[in-house]
Amino acid sequence: MTGASHRTSLFHILLLISSTLAFVHSAKQAASPTRPLLRKPSFVASSNTYTQNAIEQIRSLKQQSPLMVLQDTHNSDAMPSDDTISARRTSSRSVLGIFALSSFSLVTIAAKFGIFPGTPSSHGDFLPYTDLQILRDLGASLLCGALAYALVKSITWAATPTPDRPAFLQPRDARKITHTLSATAYMLFWPLFSSATGARYFAAVVPLINGARLILAANVDDDDENNSLASALSRSGSKAEATGGPLIYVGILAAAILLFWRDQPAGVVALSTMAAGDGLADLVGRRFGKNNKWPTALTGVNNRKSIAGSVALVTASVLTSVGILLWLQATGSLLTTLPPLGELVAKLLVITVGAAFVELVPIADDNYTVPMTAAALSLLFF
Repeated sequence: MTGASHRTSLFHILLLISSTLAFVHSAKQAASPTRPLLRKPSFVASSNTYTQNAIEQIRSLKQQSPLMVLQDTHNSDAMPSDDTISARRTSSRSVLGIFALSSFSLVTIAAKFGIFPGTPSSHGDFLPYTDLQILRDLGASLLCGALAYALVKSITWAATPTPDRPAFLQPRDARKITHTLSATAYMLFWPLFSSATGARYFAAVVPLINGARLILAANVDDDDENNSLASALSRSGSKAEATGGPLIYVGILAAAILLFWRDQPAGVVALSTMAAGDGLADLVGRRFGKNNKWPTALTGVNNRKSIAGSVALVTASVLTSVGILLWLQATGSLLTTLPPLGELVAKLLVITVGAAFVELVPIADDNYTVPMTAAALSLLFF
């Protein structure tokens, strides 16, 4: 495949992303509780009908006190019926299922018709994307999607109390554990994908589907799974936070896969810093950083960070980056040559210290400034 064809391929994937994001937006609107399909029963759809129903209800409840009659009448109109709740759940899950099926179908068709490039050849172009590679990449993305769902499901289960047991995790801890493990664990499965350059597009489908889950979880009521997911991924338990930091997280993950994949260390370093580094910085900082805060002149009055958290960020980022890069190299998945171990660690220390400094300064949301800084410095050093 020539350079012009490769640019055409990039154009098609950008078109694919924009269309899938538009689909998510339309799904969000379709699943919103303000839509007619999901709207709660009207309190006063018809004055005559409502009056007749109220009279019959009061007659049937005449043995109760006037206060109970009024309370029950109000609740019967205000609360959605079981059929309405079931319709909302079905609509939410149908939208997610259609989006996932459409995403996997689109990348499979694009690979089959040569829109996505295959394995790089020794002549500087690309070999065709074979059927065996397509099946391998489709299977790998389906497996990783299922494992990602199981991981998040287990964490949300631990963070959701039931009548029989309390929650094992606080929402903020559950959020950071998910933050730390999701991208880190996913990178360990990258060797499952084929050597085709277009394999990155199959891999990017997984975070895109998770992004759709977050949007639905934040906007669809009366679904226990959506409520548990949104609550477990928020600092305060508010569902609205699911479309904040967590949605940025999966967006950064998808962007790192599409831009860097296994071609160079920048993607691995950026994701390791965002996931393991920033995630453990919060967990360690809240437990061991109360007495070692950075000066407010550096971090700001309302954004004080701890030295313990910064040390955890650098340490976790370096160790995770080294481990995953060596793993990808050992499996033959990394398409570049790493420097000697000592030089690699030294470069990663400089990169992650720079990212930790950016995390301290309250200039913007560290959900994207930290990985962007790590990626930029990695491109400079590798």
